[in-house]
Amino acid sequence: MKNDVKVDKEIAELLYKGMLNMREFLLNKEPHIKKYKHYRKLHSDVLNSMISYIENGHYNLSQQLDCVTDDLLKEVNGDADKLKISLDLSDYNEYRIYMEHQIYKNHDNMKSITEEYLEKNKFKNKEKVDMLIAMNNSFISFFKIVNKEYEGYVTIIDLITNKEYKIIDISLSNPVYKSNIILYARLIEIDDISFLISLCSFPNNIKVLNNYIKKLKYKKKSNFIKTLEVYHFNKEYGLKFVTNNII
Repeated sequence: MKNDVKVDKEIAELLYKGMLNMREFLLNKEPHIKKYKHYRKLHSDVLNSMISYIENGHYNLSQQLDCVTDDLLKEVNGDADKLKISLDLSDYNEYRIYMEHQIYKNHDNMKSITEEYLEKNKFKNKEKVDMLIAMNNSFISFFKIVNKEYEGYVTIIDLITNKEYKIIDISLSNPVYKSNIILYARLIEIDDISFLISLCSFPNNIKVLNNYIKKLKYKKKSNFIKTLEVYHFNKEYGLKFVTNNII
């Protein structure tokens, strides 16, 4: 009997994986998915360049933070302990938060790497310049899924502004995956393609998180402080989320 159950489970898993692979195979033939993957790949190429930029010592996060220490302390009412964070850079998700603080505009008085790339004309390729502009115009917020389409489209709502956006995401649009989650993510829009760079995901029934999001409707915070605070929420309540393999 136990062996029969094991075999049934293995067959079910094989069928499930087969369905997912077939769906992705069919989606990959669609023009909008090809375009989406092109821009995700382009975004990855830009990020790889920026990682080298950091590793070669061209951007110093500590130096940038020195310029805004007083501002950040005001945001946390002088509680310096709230600014302390110990990231494990060998952990993929924590590394993403580390990069988020440097690559994108997260404080009015801190210069991001994206801004430096634009100012220094680091790229001559028009598509990469367009991607830098899109990254510089992007924003981070809390999102909830309101609709999925088999074709890879997902309608999401910004829980702070109540604005809806239609993005492409192969994983999130999968009907098998749960929709009742809250995503803390950055939305990038370029050439009629919108996609998320997700940092954290949470169950939608965490009272302390929902209260935090409600307060953000009335009290503005810098993205730098928001992401620090969300990091601590993620430590306690965060879910594992599925990421797309673009290349």
